[in-house]
Formats: sequence, C-alpha cells, structure tokens
Amino acid sequence: ELLRSKSMDRDSYNSGDWFNSLDFSGCTTGFGRGLPVQSKNGEKWELLKPLLQEEGVAPTKAHIDATITKFLELLRIRASSKLFR
Repeated sequence: ELLRSKSMDRDSYNSGDWFNSLDFSGCTTGFGRGLPVQSKNGEKWELLKPLLQEEGVAPTKAHIDATITKFLELLRIRASSKLFR
C-alpha cells in the first residue's frame, strides 16, 4: 500500500492518470493535486478545497514507508498459517 491519494474523489475511475498517479518510489502521493471531478463531487467542493490545500495533511515518505512495513507484516502473518487463507 503506497497511500495513493485520490484527493477525496469518491469515484476516480474516469479521472485519468494525472489524478490517479502512482509513485512507486514512495516519495509522493498526489494528495491535493486538484479537486475531484465536479459531476460526482461538485456538491462537496466547498468542504474539500480547504482540506486538500492544508499543509501537513498529505502523507509524508515516512508515513508511506511505515504503511508498507505494516502491510508486509500483515502479509507475513497471513502466510504463516493456513488458517488465514
């Protein structure tokens, strides 16, 4: 899990690569890249805009690295017993 952001878009399937980018280096998440499409999220733009611009809300590389570590730990636990499969 790389903490990929969809900037609070409830349905980003058709939002394109710019909005749904994935950085495998773990340095960025794309959080706050822009407002989600108006057709499905416009009614919440007034709420979303200040949240997406707020400093300190986007995950840092340290958050991403910690999440990857915990995710791998869960995978090891799952693989440790047939009871989890």
